[in-house]
Amino acid sequence: MKKLLFLFILFLSSAPIFSAEKIQIVSNGDLKGFYRIRTYNNIKYLSLKDISDLCEGRINWYNISGKVVLAINGHHITFFCKSKDVIIDTNKFILPFPSYLASSDLYVPIDFFLSIKFSDASGYKINYDESTNTMFFETMVNVFPPRIYTYDAFTKINFDLTEKLAFDLKKTTRGEYMITFFRGKTIPEKLYFENDLVKQVSVSNSKAFSSCLFKLTDPKLEIKTKYEENPLRLSVYIYPKNVSISTIVSVENMTAVEASTVAPVITEKPKQEPVETAEKETPLPDAITSKTEGKTYTIVVDAGHGGDDPGAVGANNTREKNINLAIATEISKLLKDDGYKVIMTRNDDTFIPLVDRTQIANDNNADFFVSIHCNASMKKKLGGFEIFFLSENATDSDASAVAARENAVVQLEGKPTVKKEKLQTLLWSMVMNEYMNESAELCSFITQDVTSRINIENRGIKQAGFYVLRGTQMPAVLVECAFLSNQKEEVRLNTKRFQKDMADSIYSGLKKYISRKNIMTSK
Repeated sequence: MKKLLFLFILFLSSAPIFSAEKIQIVSNGDLKGFYRIRTYNNIKYLSLKDISDLCEGRINWYNISGKVVLAINGHHITFFCKSKDVIIDTNKFILPFPSYLASSDLYVPIDFFLSIKFSDASGYKINYDESTNTMFFETMVNVFPPRIYTYDAFTKINFDLTEKLAFDLKKTTRGEYMITFFRGKTIPEKLYFENDLVKQVSVSNSKAFSSCLFKLTDPKLEIKTKYEENPLRLSVYIYPKNVSISTIVSVENMTAVEASTVAPVITEKPKQEPVETAEKETPLPDAITSKTEGKTYTIVVDAGHGGDDPGAVGANNTREKNINLAIATEISKLLKDDGYKVIMTRNDDTFIPLVDRTQIANDNNADFFVSIHCNASMKKKLGGFEIFFLSENATDSDASAVAARENAVVQLEGKPTVKKEKLQTLLWSMVMNEYMNESAELCSFITQDVTSRINIENRGIKQAGFYVLRGTQMPAVLVECAFLSNQKEEVRLNTKRFQKDMADSIYSGLKKYISRKNIMTSK
């Protein structure tokens, strides 16, 4: 009763006239819904109660002192009604605009929640996309979600880290394996996928550490770990006893030149929290430290659309060209880290004619060409992932419609010169069944990885006459990651998590195809 009286008095004496609107909230890739945001003097304000719910905090009201304390992530953030003051633990800061009480809640300027100060205290990184009126909440982690790569002889699971953490690997009484990262923090999730060696991987947090549980198909499988410094990463290898370390290394060397030292596993938990644990690295047997000379593959990654050509535009004004570039950039980074030569057709918001994209690949004698796109349809509920390779005849009417939409960009290129017309005709005639067959096989590898890693409808492998694939003198595919015309998928496409998962899948599928190609060639 006292709290209500306190709030009512403050409301009468200090509440400004707000205008209200709805804002879309996405947390760790999931759409949480629409929340109220208020505006006063052109400054946007967010409800402290909503922030507390989204960031798993707790609010305490103090009637006598007139302060409101948000307890979050082990920290206390103190606000004062109609004041610019804010105290994080014992450190005082001045907000550019005061906080206000309205509708029995405290409203704080949105800029504070977007600041580094709030991120450090809350453990959440928050971004606001004004063009789509969407706020993105992402848990700040030092152990990123696992990246899982399946090979014929073994499975490799990578944990990218932001700092070097002590870890412990133990076998449970049920024959499962548990890795514990001391001082680790990750995004909890459970992954199911088709694999001969691993049937489930789940990651979770506790107060002082994060952990990953591996459920294997056979408790007799071997498991080894490898710490890599650049990039900082813990790799976990799972394989049958009849597979030698040299086999694993030879497969990896076919696709990249990698470092090959292994850190010893900590066998018991430290008595106190370690700080920057420096583990002495020791080499594995000679087989794993040897390197084989292999071909350096050149891969062209094409971010579809760009510049004056936005591509598809979602209901929340998401522009396809931006999503394509984000995913293509992530794929490029993964491939470069693995030792491949990567060429991007565009690195920024630039318009590149379709025929020029193909020519970039041919001029650089590329081994593969991967074009990244997002789909769209007049049917708003239509969604899913699909991938294309080149053919004069479209698989079906839907495939034909997708090609027609992607090819429409030629209208922005203006009337082609005689030289360009001849070049396009020549390039089309150079498409060989060999490349079409290889492209179809590459599509299969990428599709398998996408559908095992991402919960998204598989619309299948299709073929159609895409201008951007015409004349590529190498295996070439066009990926339609998801539908921008589908509101739920538009939200997912905007999240870093989905973009990384899609990039991981395309990278992994391509890498596995190259591995298979090398094995078949060597026979």
